Amino acid sequence: MKRPFPLFPVHILGSLLFLSLPILYMRTPLSELTWDEFLRSEMTLRDLVAHILMLGFFYLSYYLLIPRLFTTRRYGIFITVVVASLVAVYVVPNLFYPYRPHFHPEPGKTIFMSQEAAASLKVKLDPPERHRGKSLLMFSHNFFVFLAVLFIALSLRLIQQWRRSERERLHAELSFLKAQVHPHFLFNTLNSIYSLALSRSDETAPAIVKLSEMMRYVITEASEEFVPLEKELHYIRDYIDLQSLRLDKNAKVHSSIEGDPDNLLIAPLLLIPLIENAYKYGVNPEDDSVIDIRIRVSGTRVTLDIANTKVDANHNKNIALGIGLHNTRQRLELFYPGRHTLTIDETETEYRLHLSVQLA
Repeated sequence: MKRPFPLFPVHILGSLLFLSLPILYMRTPLSELTWDEFLRSEMTLRDLVAHILMLGFFYLSYYLLIPRLFTTRRYGIFITVVVASLVAVYVVPNLFYPYRPHFHPEPGKTIFMSQEAAASLKVKLDPPERHRGKSLLMFSHNFFVFLAVLFIALSLRLIQQWRRSERERLHAELSFLKAQVHPHFLFNTLNSIYSLALSRSDETAPAIVKLSEMMRYVITEASEEFVPLEKELHYIRDYIDLQSLRLDKNAKVHSSIEGDPDNLLIAPLLLIPLIENAYKYGVNPEDDSVIDIRIRVSGTRVTLDIANTKVDANHNKNIALGIGLHNTRQRLELFYPGRHTLTIDETETEYRLHLSVQLA
């Protein structure tokens, strides 16, 4: 199974970058300040505490509030907790670093002092209106950053839950597909093997072995999220060989599998529905039928090209064909987003399909 990308380093890097924003936006570069001067930069320290609280709110939302409250539609409690967190983000930094009036004796320099010290020196401090303006500006800044943090946490969690639900749904569809298609294929293959046994053909024993290997693969290994590409191609070879047992002389099948599949993984049974469609809807016992299947592995890319003659198909067959393609498209979008191309070229007499998937 393909190992998921480790997210812990991403969380660490993102957290450090977020916490560095108050320092990056200081009026005086950090390199020009001493440690004591930095500790006296109360506005920066208030912002830093606010960012620490918002980072904690992000993980609280991501791991608890959104999955336990938002997705379960307990919106009242969710909004209450969010509002309380917003208030804490504004109030708590001021408890640690309360606002102190200041004056500017020289350009670029700020000195903080108490009202008593200012009165003794007869220094004019910032008026209350300016204090309220700065407080309002700080609240506005933290409010929008808080909303951005909430939006990011909500988006990431909902996308993760959507992808998980899509995987579960497609896994259920795949299980249903296996339950519907493979028994039908199994019965047809057993009938063909029975005919070989009656004629005492030397192909009887190899056909039984191929069928046994295919059933073992479907039952034991195809339930994994990813399987070795080599086993998937082996399954396709056995499928093509067994299909040839039931085809008459009017059907001409050409197939080739090229390249080195070692150390590559693929979503199980991803290619076989497309190949099954060529046999189901491209073979007519009354007319000449041609099926051409070519699979090539080049580096970490696998390509599938299928060409088959078109035969008359009833409405139900067209629906089944559409379901198979729809399921395959969804699995490609889920497992290989932005790493695949699927094109279909259809004429009055021929059906062509090209699939290219970047596996790694």
